[in-house]
Amino acid sequence: MVPDGPVLDYITLAVSCDGAASILRMDLVLPANDMQDLYVIFAGSVRAGAVSLDHPRYTSDTVGLVVDLAPGLGGDGGLGLQPHISLTIPIAVLDGHDGGDSLAVLHVEYEAPLDVSCTIGPALAGSHRVAFVDDAAGVDEVESATLLAVRDFNGYVARLGQSWRLALDTYEGYDGYGALMVVHSLDSPTAVLGPSSNATLWAVLYQTSGDRMLLINCCSDSPEVAMPDHIFRMEPSDAGQAAALGALAADGADHVIVAYRHDEDGISLREAATGQLLHGDARVSWVAHSNDTESAAAILEAVRHGEATAAVLLYPEAAGTIRAAAAPHVAWYGMGAILEESDLPEGTTAVRPGHRADGVLSNMLDMPPEGVPTARAHQAYDAVLALGAALLAAQSVDTAALVQSLPRIAEAAPDVLGMVLFDHNGDLTVPVYAVWRVTDGSWTASGQIVPGTAE
Repeated sequence: MVPDGPVLDYITLAVSCDGAASILRMDLVLPANDMQDLYVIFAGSVRAGAVSLDHPRYTSDTVGLVVDLAPGLGGDGGLGLQPHISLTIPIAVLDGHDGGDSLAVLHVEYEAPLDVSCTIGPALAGSHRVAFVDDAAGVDEVESATLLAVRDFNGYVARLGQSWRLALDTYEGYDGYGALMVVHSLDSPTAVLGPSSNATLWAVLYQTSGDRMLLINCCSDSPEVAMPDHIFRMEPSDAGQAAALGALAADGADHVIVAYRHDEDGISLREAATGQLLHGDARVSWVAHSNDTESAAAILEAVRHGEATAAVLLYPEAAGTIRAAAAPHVAWYGMGAILEESDLPEGTTAVRPGHRADGVLSNMLDMPPEGVPTARAHQAYDAVLALGAALLAAQSVDTAALVQSLPRIAEAAPDVLGMVLFDHNGDLTVPVYAVWRVTDGSWTASGQIVPGTAE
Protein backbone atom coordinates (compact mmCIF):
# COMPACT_ATOMS: atom_id res chain seq x y z
CA MET A 1 0.00 0.00 0.00
CA VAL A 2 1.37 3.43 -1.03
CA PRO A 3 -0.09 6.27 1.08
CA ASP A 4 -1.30 9.29 -0.87
CA GLY A 5 -0.80 12.77 0.48
CA PRO A 6 1.88 15.43 0.94
CA VAL A 7 4.84 13.07 1.15
CA LEU A 8 8.39 12.43 0.01
CA ASP A 9 9.20 8.87 0.95
CA TYR A 10 10.39 5.50 -0.27
CA ILE A 11 8.71 2.14 -0.40
CA THR A 12 10.98 -0.84 -1.00
CA LEU A 13 9.93 -4.21 -2.34
CA ALA A 14 12.02 -7.38 -1.97
CA VAL A 15 12.15 -10.48 -4.16
CA SER A 16 13.91 -13.58 -2.84
CA CYS A 17 14.32 -17.16 -4.08
CA ASP A 18 15.39 -20.24 -2.14
CA GLY A 19 17.32 -21.55 -5.14
CA ALA A 20 18.90 -20.20 -8.30
CA ALA A 21 16.29 -18.66 -10.59
CA SER A 22 16.18 -16.71 -13.84
CA ILE A 23 13.73 -13.79 -13.70
CA LEU A 24 11.98 -13.56 -17.08
CA ARG A 25 9.48 -10.78 -16.31
CA MET A 26 9.09 -8.40 -13.39
CA ASP A 27 6.02 -6.27 -14.03
CA LEU A 28 5.52 -3.40 -11.60
CA VAL A 29 2.21 -1.53 -11.65
CA LEU A 30 1.75 1.50 -9.41
CA PRO A 31 -1.22 3.59 -10.52
CA ALA A 32 -1.40 7.34 -10.00
CA ASN A 33 -4.45 8.74 -8.21
CA ASP A 34 -4.01 12.31 -9.35
CA MET A 35 -1.73 14.53 -11.42
CA GLN A 36 0.47 15.24 -8.41
CA ASP A 37 1.59 11.62 -7.97
CA LEU A 38 5.18 10.94 -9.04
CA TYR A 39 6.99 7.63 -8.64
CA VAL A 40 10.66 7.16 -9.48
CA ILE A 41 13.10 4.23 -9.46
CA PHE A 42 16.48 5.91 -9.73
CA ALA A 43 19.15 4.46 -12.02
CA GLY A 44 21.31 1.85 -10.27
CA SER A 45 19.16 1.84 -7.11
CA VAL A 46 17.93 -1.77 -7.47
CA ARG A 47 20.30 -4.09 -5.63
CA ALA A 48 20.98 -7.80 -5.25
CA GLY A 49 22.08 -7.78 -1.62
CA ALA A 50 24.48 -4.82 -1.53
CA VAL A 51 25.42 -5.05 -5.20
CA SER A 52 23.95 -2.28 -7.36
CA LEU A 53 22.51 -3.45 -10.69
CA ASP A 54 23.02 -1.50 -13.89
CA HIS A 55 19.62 -0.24 -15.02
CA PRO A 56 18.05 3.00 -16.27
CA ARG A 57 15.84 5.41 -14.37
CA TYR A 58 12.12 4.64 -14.41
CA THR A 59 9.64 7.52 -13.92
CA SER A 60 5.84 7.46 -13.74
CA ASP A 61 3.58 9.30 -16.19
CA THR A 62 0.00 10.48 -15.78
CA VAL A 63 -1.19 6.85 -15.54
CA GLY A 64 1.38 5.88 -12.94
CA LEU A 65 4.42 3.63 -13.06
CA VAL A 66 3.95 0.61 -15.31
CA VAL A 67 7.18 -1.15 -16.29
CA ASP A 68 8.76 -4.56 -16.83
CA LEU A 69 11.96 -4.26 -14.80
CA ALA A 70 13.54 -7.54 -15.92
CA PRO A 71 15.03 -6.43 -19.28
CA GLY A 72 16.67 -3.39 -17.72
CA LEU A 73 18.12 -5.44 -14.88
CA GLY A 74 19.25 -8.57 -16.67
CA GLY A 75 18.93 -8.12 -20.39
CA ASP A 76 17.03 -10.37 -22.80
CA GLY A 77 18.43 -13.49 -21.18
CA GLY A 78 16.72 -12.74 -17.88
CA LEU A 79 18.05 -11.67 -14.53
CA GLY A 80 19.88 -14.40 -12.62
CA LEU A 81 18.91 -14.37 -8.94
CA GLN A 82 21.15 -16.33 -6.57
CA PRO A 83 19.70 -18.37 -3.69
CA HIS A 84 18.89 -16.41 -0.52
CA ILE A 85 20.15 -13.07 -1.90
CA SER A 86 17.20 -10.71 -2.10
CA LEU A 87 16.56 -8.20 -4.84
CA THR A 88 15.44 -4.86 -3.37
CA ILE A 89 13.51 -2.31 -5.44
CA PRO A 90 13.27 1.16 -3.85
CA ILE A 91 10.51 3.38 -5.24
CA ALA A 92 10.60 7.10 -4.46
CA VAL A 93 7.12 8.49 -3.82
CA LEU A 94 6.65 12.25 -4.33
CA ASP A 95 3.18 13.67 -3.86
CA GLY A 96 2.04 17.16 -2.94
CA HIS A 97 -1.72 16.54 -2.90
CA ASP A 98 -4.07 14.55 -0.65
CA GLY A 99 -5.92 11.71 -2.29
CA GLY A 100 -6.52 7.98 -2.07
CA ASP A 101 -3.89 5.36 -1.35
CA SER A 102 -2.42 3.33 -4.20
CA LEU A 103 -1.67 -0.36 -4.30
CA ALA A 104 1.71 -1.41 -5.74
CA VAL A 105 1.55 -4.70 -7.62
CA LEU A 106 4.66 -6.66 -8.59
CA HIS A 107 4.24 -9.73 -10.77
CA VAL A 108 7.29 -11.95 -11.28
CA GLU A 109 7.73 -14.73 -13.82
CA TYR A 110 10.80 -16.90 -13.30
CA GLU A 111 12.41 -20.07 -14.54
CA ALA A 112 13.83 -22.46 -11.94
CA PRO A 113 13.81 -26.12 -10.86
CA LEU A 114 10.49 -27.35 -9.47
CA ASP A 115 11.71 -27.29 -5.88
CA VAL A 116 12.67 -23.60 -6.03
CA SER A 117 10.19 -20.96 -4.94
CA CYS A 118 10.40 -17.15 -5.01
CA THR A 119 8.58 -14.74 -2.75
CA ILE A 120 7.69 -11.04 -2.93
CA GLY A 121 7.22 -8.78 0.06
CA PRO A 122 8.23 -5.56 1.75
CA ALA A 123 11.94 -5.07 2.39
CA LEU A 124 13.31 -4.64 5.90
CA ALA A 125 12.55 -1.34 7.59
CA GLY A 126 13.00 0.20 11.02
CA SER A 127 15.22 -0.97 13.91
CA HIS A 128 16.06 -4.64 14.36
CA ARG A 129 17.14 -5.53 17.85
CA VAL A 130 20.04 -7.92 18.38
CA ALA A 131 21.02 -9.45 21.73
CA PHE A 132 24.69 -9.24 22.73
CA VAL A 133 25.70 -11.64 25.52
CA ASP A 134 28.74 -10.14 27.21
CA ASP A 135 30.67 -12.80 29.14
CA ALA A 136 33.69 -10.63 30.05
CA ALA A 137 33.60 -8.53 33.24
CA GLY A 138 34.06 -4.82 32.67
CA VAL A 139 34.32 -3.03 29.33
CA ASP A 140 36.60 -5.17 27.19
CA GLU A 141 37.68 -5.16 23.56
CA VAL A 142 34.89 -7.50 22.45
CA GLU A 143 32.18 -5.20 23.78
CA SER A 144 33.90 -2.09 22.41
CA ALA A 145 34.37 -3.62 18.96
CA THR A 146 30.76 -4.84 18.90
CA LEU A 147 29.44 -1.35 19.63
CA LEU A 148 31.70 0.18 16.97
CA ALA A 149 30.58 -2.41 14.41
CA VAL A 150 26.90 -1.61 14.96
CA ARG A 151 27.64 2.07 14.39
CA ASP A 152 29.75 1.45 11.29
CA PHE A 153 27.34 -1.07 9.74
CA ASN A 154 24.38 1.24 10.25
CA GLY A 155 26.31 3.93 8.40
CA TYR A 156 27.01 1.43 5.62
CA VAL A 157 23.36 0.42 5.07
CA ALA A 158 22.34 4.09 5.20
CA ARG A 159 24.74 4.78 2.32
CA LEU A 160 23.10 1.94 0.41
CA GLY A 161 19.72 3.63 0.84
CA GLN A 162 18.36 0.89 3.10
CA SER A 163 15.70 1.97 5.60
CA TRP A 164 16.58 -0.42 8.43
CA ARG A 165 19.19 -0.34 11.19
CA LEU A 166 20.70 -2.62 13.83
CA ALA A 167 19.96 -1.89 17.50
CA LEU A 168 21.95 -3.64 20.23
CA ASP A 169 20.66 -4.93 23.58
CA THR A 170 23.51 -5.92 25.91
CA TYR A 171 23.10 -8.66 28.55
CA GLU A 172 25.70 -9.78 31.09
CA GLY A 173 26.45 -13.48 31.52
CA TYR A 174 29.93 -13.87 32.97
CA ASP A 175 29.96 -17.67 33.32
CA GLY A 176 28.26 -20.65 31.70
CA TYR A 177 25.26 -20.58 34.02
CA GLY A 178 24.82 -16.81 33.70
CA ALA A 179 25.03 -16.96 29.89
CA LEU A 180 22.55 -19.84 29.80
CA MET A 181 20.05 -17.94 31.96
CA VAL A 182 20.37 -14.86 29.74
CA VAL A 183 19.84 -16.77 26.50
CA HIS A 184 17.02 -18.85 27.97
CA SER A 185 15.21 -15.71 29.14
CA LEU A 186 15.29 -13.94 25.77
CA ASP A 187 11.91 -13.60 24.15
CA SER A 188 12.36 -15.77 21.05
CA PRO A 189 15.25 -13.76 19.62
CA THR A 190 16.23 -14.17 16.01
CA ALA A 191 19.93 -13.47 16.44
CA VAL A 192 22.38 -13.40 19.33
CA LEU A 193 25.97 -12.12 19.31
CA GLY A 194 28.24 -13.97 21.75
CA PRO A 195 29.06 -15.34 24.21
CA SER A 196 32.73 -15.21 23.26
CA SER A 197 34.49 -18.00 25.18
CA ASN A 198 34.48 -21.74 24.55
CA ALA A 199 33.04 -22.51 27.99
CA THR A 200 30.10 -20.11 27.83
CA LEU A 201 29.38 -21.09 24.24
CA TRP A 202 29.10 -24.73 25.29
CA ALA A 203 26.66 -23.72 28.02
CA VAL A 204 24.19 -22.18 25.55
CA LEU A 205 24.83 -24.57 22.65
CA TYR A 206 21.54 -26.46 22.77
CA GLN A 207 19.44 -23.31 23.07
CA THR A 208 20.09 -22.85 19.34
CA SER A 209 18.39 -26.11 18.36
CA GLY A 210 15.51 -25.86 15.91
CA ASP A 211 14.76 -22.48 14.37
CA ARG A 212 14.43 -20.52 17.62
CA MET A 213 17.78 -18.80 17.51
CA LEU A 214 20.84 -17.98 15.45
CA LEU A 215 24.07 -17.38 17.36
CA ILE A 216 27.14 -15.67 15.91
CA ASN A 217 30.23 -16.19 18.02
CA CYS A 218 33.36 -14.08 17.69
CA CYS A 219 36.10 -15.97 19.41
CA SER A 220 35.50 -19.68 20.14
CA ASP A 221 38.11 -21.89 18.52
CA SER A 222 37.17 -25.28 20.01
CA PRO A 223 37.15 -28.02 17.36
CA GLU A 224 34.50 -29.80 19.44
CA VAL A 225 31.94 -27.13 18.48
CA ALA A 226 32.52 -27.87 14.80
CA MET A 227 29.15 -29.48 14.07
CA PRO A 228 26.08 -28.67 11.98
CA ASP A 229 24.08 -26.20 14.05
CA HIS A 230 22.82 -22.60 14.15
CA ILE A 231 26.12 -21.32 15.51
CA PHE A 232 28.40 -19.40 13.15
CA ARG A 233 31.94 -18.71 14.38
CA MET A 234 34.22 -15.92 13.23
CA GLU A 235 37.27 -17.62 14.74
CA PRO A 236 38.40 -20.56 12.60
CA SER A 237 38.67 -23.86 14.42
CA ASP A 238 42.18 -24.47 15.74
CA ALA A 239 42.13 -27.72 13.78
CA GLY A 240 43.13 -25.70 10.70
CA GLN A 241 46.23 -24.35 12.45
CA ALA A 242 47.11 -27.85 13.67
CA ALA A 243 46.84 -29.25 10.15
CA ALA A 244 48.97 -26.42 8.74
CA LEU A 245 51.65 -27.00 11.40
CA GLY A 246 51.65 -30.73 10.69
CA ALA A 247 52.16 -30.08 6.98
CA LEU A 248 55.04 -27.67 7.67
CA ALA A 249 56.74 -29.93 10.18
CA ALA A 250 56.64 -32.93 7.86
CA ASP A 251 58.74 -31.11 5.28
CA GLY A 252 62.33 -32.27 5.79
CA ALA A 253 61.91 -33.89 9.22
CA ASP A 254 62.85 -37.48 10.01
CA HIS A 255 60.91 -37.45 13.26
CA VAL A 256 57.95 -35.26 14.27
CA ILE A 257 56.89 -35.08 17.91
CA VAL A 258 53.32 -33.84 18.47
CA ALA A 259 52.64 -32.43 21.94
CA TYR A 260 49.00 -31.90 22.85
CA ARG A 261 46.65 -31.50 25.79
CA HIS A 262 45.00 -34.77 26.73
CA ASP A 263 41.40 -33.53 26.55
CA GLU A 264 38.73 -33.56 23.83
CA ASP A 265 39.99 -30.41 22.12
CA GLY A 266 43.63 -31.48 22.36
CA ILE A 267 42.94 -34.91 20.91
CA SER A 268 41.06 -33.33 18.00
CA LEU A 269 44.06 -31.08 17.30
CA ARG A 270 46.45 -34.03 17.52
CA GLU A 271 44.37 -35.90 14.93
CA ALA A 272 44.33 -32.86 12.60
CA ALA A 273 48.11 -32.50 12.74
CA THR A 274 48.77 -36.23 12.48
CA GLY A 275 46.49 -36.48 9.44
CA GLN A 276 48.96 -34.28 7.54
CA LEU A 277 52.01 -36.14 8.84
CA LEU A 278 50.76 -39.51 7.63
CA HIS A 279 51.22 -38.35 4.04
CA GLY A 280 54.99 -38.14 4.51
CA ASP A 281 57.85 -40.43 5.53
CA ALA A 282 58.59 -38.93 8.93
CA ARG A 283 58.31 -41.01 12.07
CA VAL A 284 55.61 -39.64 14.39
CA SER A 285 55.39 -39.78 18.17
CA TRP A 286 53.11 -38.08 20.69
CA VAL A 287 53.54 -36.35 24.05
CA ALA A 288 50.56 -35.53 26.28
CA HIS A 289 51.21 -32.06 27.70
CA SER A 290 50.97 -31.61 31.46
CA ASN A 291 53.34 -28.75 32.30
CA ASP A 292 56.25 -27.06 30.55
CA THR A 293 59.01 -28.84 32.43
CA GLU A 294 57.61 -32.36 32.00
CA SER A 295 56.63 -31.80 28.36
CA ALA A 296 60.08 -30.40 27.54
CA ALA A 297 61.73 -33.42 29.21
CA ALA A 298 59.49 -35.86 27.31
CA ILE A 299 60.26 -34.20 23.99
CA LEU A 300 64.03 -34.26 24.61
CA GLU A 301 63.86 -37.90 25.67
CA ALA A 302 62.17 -38.77 22.34
CA VAL A 303 64.90 -37.09 20.26
CA ARG A 304 67.28 -39.56 18.61
CA HIS A 305 70.82 -38.72 17.63
CA GLY A 306 71.23 -38.01 13.92
CA GLU A 307 67.54 -37.49 13.21
CA ALA A 308 66.17 -34.17 12.00
CA THR A 309 63.52 -33.61 14.68
CA ALA A 310 60.55 -31.25 14.66
CA ALA A 311 58.22 -30.63 17.60
CA VAL A 312 54.64 -29.45 16.99
CA LEU A 313 53.13 -27.92 20.14
CA LEU A 314 49.33 -27.73 20.00
CA TYR A 315 48.53 -25.51 22.98
CA PRO A 316 48.67 -21.72 23.44
CA GLU A 317 51.34 -21.64 26.16
CA ALA A 318 53.86 -23.52 23.97
CA ALA A 319 56.52 -20.82 24.43
CA GLY A 320 57.10 -22.00 28.00
CA THR A 321 57.81 -25.54 26.81
CA ILE A 322 60.21 -24.29 24.13
CA ARG A 323 62.16 -22.23 26.67
CA ALA A 324 62.22 -25.09 29.18
CA ALA A 325 63.62 -27.49 26.57
CA ALA A 326 66.46 -25.13 25.57
CA ALA A 327 67.08 -27.32 22.54
CA PRO A 328 68.14 -25.34 19.45
CA HIS A 329 68.66 -28.61 17.55
CA VAL A 330 64.88 -29.17 17.54
CA ALA A 331 62.73 -27.36 14.96
CA TRP A 332 59.85 -25.84 16.96
CA TYR A 333 56.34 -25.26 15.60
CA GLY A 334 53.55 -23.53 17.53
CA MET A 335 50.10 -22.08 17.13
CA GLY A 336 49.38 -18.39 16.55
CA ALA A 337 49.39 -17.57 20.27
CA ILE A 338 53.21 -17.78 20.42
CA LEU A 339 53.48 -14.84 18.02
CA GLU A 340 52.99 -12.67 21.11
CA GLU A 341 56.20 -14.13 22.59
CA SER A 342 59.80 -13.00 22.11
CA ASP A 343 63.22 -14.54 22.76
CA LEU A 344 62.36 -17.86 21.09
CA PRO A 345 64.96 -19.99 19.26
CA GLU A 346 65.95 -19.04 15.74
CA GLY A 347 63.73 -20.75 13.18
CA THR A 348 60.75 -21.26 15.50
CA THR A 349 57.67 -21.33 13.28
CA ALA A 350 54.05 -20.32 13.88
CA VAL A 351 50.94 -19.99 11.73
CA ARG A 352 47.81 -17.88 11.91
CA PRO A 353 44.82 -17.37 9.60
CA GLY A 354 45.69 -15.66 6.33
CA HIS A 355 45.74 -11.95 5.64
CA ARG A 356 42.60 -9.84 5.78
CA ALA A 357 41.04 -8.59 2.56
CA ASP A 358 41.74 -5.04 1.41
CA GLY A 359 39.11 -2.40 0.73
CA VAL A 360 36.29 -3.87 2.82
CA LEU A 361 34.18 -2.47 5.66
CA SER A 362 35.85 -4.92 8.07
CA ASN A 363 39.05 -2.88 7.89
CA MET A 364 37.34 0.21 9.36
CA LEU A 365 37.81 -1.06 12.92
CA ASP A 366 39.55 1.69 14.86
CA MET A 367 39.85 1.48 18.64
CA PRO A 368 41.97 4.38 19.89
CA PRO A 369 43.72 4.93 22.22
CA GLU A 370 44.42 1.23 22.74
CA GLY A 371 46.42 1.00 19.53
CA VAL A 372 46.25 -1.87 17.05
CA PRO A 373 43.06 -3.94 17.58
CA THR A 374 43.63 -7.53 18.65
CA ALA A 375 42.36 -10.61 16.83
CA ARG A 376 39.46 -10.86 19.32
CA ALA A 377 38.42 -7.29 18.58
CA HIS A 378 38.50 -7.92 14.83
CA GLN A 379 36.45 -11.08 15.21
CA ALA A 380 33.84 -9.37 17.41
CA TYR A 381 33.61 -6.55 14.87
CA ASP A 382 33.27 -9.04 12.01
CA ALA A 383 30.54 -10.99 13.84
CA VAL A 384 28.28 -7.92 13.70
CA LEU A 385 29.14 -7.35 10.04
CA ALA A 386 28.34 -10.98 9.19
CA LEU A 387 24.94 -10.74 10.85
CA GLY A 388 24.24 -7.41 9.16
CA ALA A 389 25.23 -8.78 5.76
CA ALA A 390 22.92 -11.77 6.28
CA LEU A 391 20.01 -9.44 7.12
CA LEU A 392 20.83 -7.42 4.02
CA ALA A 393 20.81 -10.55 1.87
CA ALA A 394 17.71 -12.15 3.39
CA GLN A 395 15.67 -8.95 3.89
CA SER A 396 14.13 -10.92 6.73
CA VAL A 397 14.66 -11.48 10.46
CA ASP A 398 13.49 -15.08 10.24
CA THR A 399 16.08 -17.43 11.75
CA ALA A 400 15.85 -20.03 8.99
CA ALA A 401 16.25 -17.34 6.32
CA LEU A 402 19.34 -15.90 8.04
CA VAL A 403 20.92 -19.34 8.43
CA GLN A 404 20.52 -19.84 4.67
CA SER A 405 21.83 -16.36 3.82
CA LEU A 406 24.98 -16.36 5.99
CA PRO A 407 26.93 -18.70 3.67
CA ARG A 408 26.07 -16.32 0.79
CA ILE A 409 27.27 -13.04 2.31
CA ALA A 410 30.47 -12.97 0.23
CA GLU A 411 28.28 -12.76 -2.90
CA ALA A 412 25.58 -10.57 -1.38
CA ALA A 413 27.91 -7.97 0.16
CA PRO A 414 31.51 -8.47 -1.01
CA ASP A 415 32.54 -5.04 0.27
CA VAL A 416 31.63 -5.90 3.89
CA LEU A 417 33.92 -8.82 4.78
CA GLY A 418 35.47 -9.74 1.45
CA MET A 419 35.30 -13.36 0.31
CA VAL A 420 34.50 -14.78 3.74
CA LEU A 421 33.15 -18.33 3.60
CA PHE A 422 31.56 -20.65 6.14
CA ASP A 423 31.75 -24.43 5.96
CA HIS A 424 28.82 -26.84 6.47
CA ASN A 425 29.29 -26.53 10.24
CA GLY A 426 28.95 -22.75 10.17
CA ASP A 427 32.65 -22.28 10.93
CA LEU A 428 34.77 -19.71 9.15
CA THR A 429 36.96 -21.32 6.52
CA VAL A 430 40.53 -20.17 5.99
CA PRO A 431 41.89 -20.90 2.51
CA VAL A 432 45.47 -20.12 3.55
CA TYR A 433 47.49 -19.63 6.72
CA ALA A 434 50.25 -17.08 7.06
CA VAL A 435 53.59 -18.60 8.14
CA TRP A 436 55.87 -16.70 10.55
CA ARG A 437 59.41 -17.63 11.57
CA VAL A 438 61.90 -16.22 14.06
CA THR A 439 64.66 -14.69 11.94
CA ASP A 440 67.51 -12.74 13.54
CA GLY A 441 65.58 -12.76 16.79
CA SER A 442 62.29 -11.36 15.45
CA TRP A 443 59.10 -12.78 14.00
CA THR A 444 59.14 -12.42 10.21
CA ALA A 445 56.44 -13.29 7.68
CA SER A 446 57.76 -16.11 5.50
CA GLY A 447 54.98 -17.18 3.15
CA GLN A 448 51.70 -19.03 3.27
CA ILE A 449 50.50 -22.59 3.49
CA VAL A 450 47.38 -24.46 2.52
CA PRO A 451 47.31 -27.45 4.92
CA GLY A 452 49.03 -30.29 3.15
CA THR A 453 50.82 -28.12 0.54
CA ALA A 454 53.64 -25.72 1.37
CA GLU A 455 53.93 -22.54 -0.68
